[in-house]
Amino acid sequence: MRNDPYAQTLGIQLTKLEADFAEAMLDEQNHMINAYGTGHGAVIYALAAMHFLQPVTRTSLGLSTTIQFIESAKPCDKIVARTTEFNETIVQDSTELTFNMGKI
Repeated sequence: MRNDPYAQTLGIQLTKLEADFAEAMLDEQNHMINAYGTGHGAVIYALAAMHFLQPVTRTSLGLSTTIQFIESAKPCDKIVARTTEFNETIVQDSTELTFNMGKI
């Protein structure tokens, strides 16, 4: 994330990076809260989208993503994204997001 100005603007921090696994964290800030008082979905998606390519050691491009919001983030939540790459031919990976150590 060091070379990604957008990730830096959001405060996304890369906390772990391995050949097929990456973990990033974002502290939900007051300006990231929507009109309903919960974490804005676009910010949560940005964390997942910024981070899902990080385990890849070669240049790649995301072609399709799907996200399911099971639960809302709250103000001041710490959001963690963990991505595992499971197919090297066509890069496929799975990203799991958690809020304050609870799974979304």
